[in-house]
Amino acid sequence: MARTLADYEKLKEIANAELSRIPECAGFAVGIVVHLPDETGCNWDIKVTRKGLNRHGAPLLREAILLLRGRYNLRAARA
Repeated sequence: MARTLADYEKLKEIANAELSRIPECAGFAVGIVVHLPDETGCNWDIKVTRKGLNRHGAPLLREAILLLRGRYNLRAARA
């Protein structure tokens, strides 16, 4: 299945919107880390910012982001 291309800011918005739907992920925010396509063909991952002491949402956060990594790829920046 082909991934939808998204700009950096849009992909970050999508990822954080997805996390906001998961109550256990309250206080987490993600940034996008660009890399060469990995073995799955995905060209991005996340960096997590956690505010507060809640760590219970981490497994749910990773699961949600893995689904997004399967659906989206980062659009190449124009030079």
